[in-house]
Amino acid sequence: HVLIVADYSQQELRILAAVAGDDALTDVFQRSGDLHRATAALVFGVPEVDVRPAQRRAAKALNFGLMYGMGAASFARGTGMTPAQAAETIDRYFATFPRVAAWLAEAEAAGKRTGQVRTALGRIRVLPRDASMGLATLARNAPIQGAGADMTKLALAEVERRMQRRYGAGTQRAAGLILTVHDELVAQVPAADATEMAAEMADAMRTAAADLLG
Repeated sequence: HVLIVADYSQQELRILAAVAGDDALTDVFQRSGDLHRATAALVFGVPEVDVRPAQRRAAKALNFGLMYGMGAASFARGTGMTPAQAAETIDRYFATFPRVAAWLAEAEAAGKRTGQVRTALGRIRVLPRDASMGLATLARNAPIQGAGADMTKLALAEVERRMQRRYGAGTQRAAGLILTVHDELVAQVPAADATEMAAEMADAMRTAAADLLG
């Protein structure tokens, strides 16, 4: 037997691109092997081959930080920029991905207005009334992280269905899922089936993502 380990590549950022309907961010995923380099090229207005390491690090911080409520002060501390430079860079990022900016703003406003947010499957997260507990951050991030959790659970169910069709439903069957780590699924299968079942797991995970986000 061997282990198959499969995870979603940059799951939360892909979910953000999908729920926001941002064509520019979606295009980055579709055409580039290095999301953060491609983002840096767009934000800083340089060809990808000319992106400096500091620019890529800044783009990576923006890609992951803004949906967690990161502001200019935090971005400046993390990158060594001045507050003014950090604010300008964030503005350029949002100008590059305007639908992301609009979605994050609306998610935060809706969370403050209603006191709750929903994942793509409709699961509700009630937000704390105390603003000091990070209401704005939760309002932005909970729908994204929640959708990621939904997607992973759908993937588990789809992979299990396919495993049952191949190996049966008994507890002593020859293969099956044995572990999850965040958005990563781990299965144990006979070595002779590894290539085929790795492709089957990948297809099942893509199916689960499509079921969630369309």
